[in-house]
Amino acid sequence: MARLISDLARVQREQELQRLYPTPTPAPADAYEETRDMFASDLPRESLEAIRQAAGRDFRLMELRFGDDRTTATVSTDGQSVQQFTLRRGRKQAEGPSPVNLIGDNPLADSLYAQEAVDLALIPKLAQDAVARSGIEGGRVTSATFAYQIARYKGESPVWTLMVERGTPPDWAHQSLTYDAKGEFKDAF
Repeated sequence: MARLISDLARVQREQELQRLYPTPTPAPADAYEETRDMFASDLPRESLEAIRQAAGRDFRLMELRFGDDRTTATVSTDGQSVQQFTLRRGRKQAEGPSPVNLIGDNPLADSLYAQEAVDLALIPKLAQDAVARSGIEGGRVTSATFAYQIARYKGESPVWTLMVERGTPPDWAHQSLTYDAKGEFKDAF
């Protein structure tokens, strides 16, 4: 009985030490320290290029999202199905493809747009404008998404949606701002 209690105590100590001092996971071979700001550098263009290489062939986009920690692209290479690629911050190679389940009854082609529709050079300008328009003191852009709006008129282009945030709950201030594909302000909510 004493041996059983001793073994139990040893296992509990080892678990507590593992929780307090976890074994570091080795960095992937393609990892590096990225210090540039996603919304004030050429990082979005480089991220999209890494996703293009991972896709391995031409594609049309459904959604392109740039965030502090990752870039995701929901793409279709065949016009029949959709896949998602993710590039984590500080990595050179994108992960994917991951399958995406679609819902709805509209044709997929109605939700896809050409890569040429994305003007990545707008991101720094939009980020500055979004922070200024939000009125959130100390706020910063945490994500920028380029996709079609859920409710739209036929012929409308995809829009940029930028999220400006400051703090964490309960002292969390946030606002989403939308811009058309050419960078003209549309709405804030």
